[in-house]
Amino acid sequence: MTRLTRRLLLLLALSPAVALAQETPEALRAQVRARAEADGVPVAPLERKITEGLAKGAPPALIATVVGRLHDRMKEAGVHCAGWQRREDCTVAAADALQVGLPATTLDEVLARAGGAEAERLEALFAVSDLHVRGVPPDAGLALVVRAQGRQAAGAATIVKAILAEADRTGTPAADVARAALASEGHGGQPPVREGSFHANQGRGKAVGRPDEHPGGRPETPPGHDKAPK
Repeated sequence: MTRLTRRLLLLLALSPAVALAQETPEALRAQVRARAEADGVPVAPLERKITEGLAKGAPPALIATVVGRLHDRMKEAGVHCAGWQRREDCTVAAADALQVGLPATTLDEVLARAGGAEAERLEALFAVSDLHVRGVPPDAGLALVVRAQGRQAAGAATIVKAILAEADRTGTPAADVARAALASEGHGGQPPVREGSFHANQGRGKAVGRPDEHPGGRPETPPGHDKAPK
């Protein structure tokens, strides 16, 4: 065995994922908890991910890799939640947003501009993330959500349902539906309302999100969103 090979094996052995993969489920949970507490990362989503992997019969190495990635993503997301009373919920929501490709600058803008209460800002972040997955630019998604939260009969969850329902009904890209909604409301007058349209659906139902794409489960509070771990 060459010196280079020995060094590579040593580096692999020292990596967190490989070390965790060599543990029993009980030891894996203990090490995941210890690392999460040391980094200020929520423990519950990580433990749910372990349970999910074990239930599916996933190899320990794969479970360790997935859990490690989720840990790192939530550690990064936690930076955006400083000062929150519900910091764990914010961290999970921010990690979800980063996972689907929402820019960090947009994430901060949503948390700063949307609503007043923390629950409203979490709901807004989920809504902008859901719209982003369907191709709605982050700035357009945020503008729609902020306007919706200013109405009594509508909210961030409603805006997602309305935009996506209209896109699915007409076969129009969600980004085009969002742009049309913003343009019609920007003219000052009351836009035409038809059954099944964006404007007709405001105030109805809950958000149509994307299934199974949330790290360890979304928080309970935001209405219209179910927990869907991935």
